[in-house]
Amino acid sequence: MKYPAIIFFFITLIDCSSQKDMSLDYCTMYKSDQSHLYSPAMTDAENMQNLKKRKQVFIDNYIAFKNYANAYGFPLIKDEMVETSDSCKYYFCMATLIHMHQTQPKLFYSDDNIQFLHNAVKAKLLGNSLLYTAIKIGSHGKTCIDFREAIIKALALWELEASMIDLFDFKDC
Repeated sequence: MKYPAIIFFFITLIDCSSQKDMSLDYCTMYKSDQSHLYSPAMTDAENMQNLKKRKQVFIDNYIAFKNYANAYGFPLIKDEMVETSDSCKYYFCMATLIHMHQTQPKLFYSDDNIQFLHNAVKAKLLGNSLLYTAIKIGSHGKTCIDFREAIIKALALWELEASMIDLFDFKDC
């Protein structure tokens, strides 16, 4: 009788020790989001290289966040977190959504991503005010007309005002 209990104990111990804590370090990710900024002390070529690195950080951070959320569940991200110990999570999420909207509209307005963020809003894990801010800030400049229908769909699913479509200055791409 002892052997099955001992075997079960060791299997459980091995299984538990092999699982890693997969929480994200939002402060580090937020700090990396704010890196590789323009500097007047650098040459144009160096600044262009920095911009390329910066855009890649946005993508890498968003993919890591999305993979984490898909594997472990979407973390709670609400406006109330601004003045708490979760402020890094809040600001990371806000900055990442803004930057992805600005630099990766094809990914940001993909059907998969629209649904991903809709599920989080619907489950009340993501405050749609963060999406409002991302769209409000990210809508400056020209936006490819090809994204118009996806943006309209996103506004509806993310429970944002349909009139936000008027913020965009659409162009042919």
